[in-house]
Amino acid sequence: MKLRFVIAALTLPLLSGGCAAALLPLAAAGAMATQQGGGEKEARPMTASAAIPPAARQSEAAELTRGEAVALAELGESRGSDTYEILELTELPAPSGAPESAAPAAYKSYSGFTNYVMDQTQVDLSEGSRTSAILKDPARLDGEVQECYGQPAAVLIDIDPPGDIFDATARTFIDPGLREALRELSANSVQVLWISDLSPNFSDEVVTAIKRAGFAEVTEDSLLLGAGEDGRKQALREQAAMRFCIVAIAGDEKGDFDEAYFYLRDPVAAIGLDRLYDKGWFLAPTPFITEGS
Repeated sequence: MKLRFVIAALTLPLLSGGCAAALLPLAAAGAMATQQGGGEKEARPMTASAAIPPAARQSEAAELTRGEAVALAELGESRGSDTYEILELTELPAPSGAPESAAPAAYKSYSGFTNYVMDQTQVDLSEGSRTSAILKDPARLDGEVQECYGQPAAVLIDIDPPGDIFDATARTFIDPGLREALRELSANSVQVLWISDLSPNFSDEVVTAIKRAGFAEVTEDSLLLGAGEDGRKQALREQAAMRFCIVAIAGDEKGDFDEAYFYLRDPVAAIGLDRLYDKGWFLAPTPFITEGS
């Protein structure tokens, strides 16, 4: 490879100006190519050249293309009085002006959830009422919800996977997007409640599991466990609605919002409930992700 660059350098004076300009980018491309071996590409550290020109010559340094800079550095040459520093990079640096940190990409998928809840917290209770996510009369299937009477705002997170019960012993972490959303809501005085069919006897284990998964603000008082007095999550949701204005529910199946879905013979009959989706009811993946999956 080095020999080819030397030959290329020796032949430059024999070429016209246009041909020489074309040769340098091609040489640079060869220098940055990956090696082929065994059917797979072997990654090589990226070698880049950065000009460090005098302050008075910024405009001239800006005219160098990346390919020209690499080629000149490989040949041990420099343009004018400029000097070049060889940098060993494994990845390109962030663009200038880029933020030091940003929310996980998954956070965007919960932006509607977060924005809706935050809008509810801004309601002036002296002039109006927050909108509950608990149905007033599930049997009517009309989407009409209960009224809130000044209770503190809360969100309800169903932690049971579809057709199963939450496993407090599994090594899991909370979906990064949901974790960031809940932290923001908690910081704005929104109570985060967690609901599961798991027995209340495991409340300590559930608190430990949620903290270990990434949400430290959980307490036993924020758990709704045991499927209620009559063996139904519906009872737990209605009991919680007496203490809080539950403005949003996040679940991975429709039955997490109301048990009416479990008794439907004709799904079309529940079309009146569709208006609550993304306006109180939020279908989302199971909040806990198993480590290594």
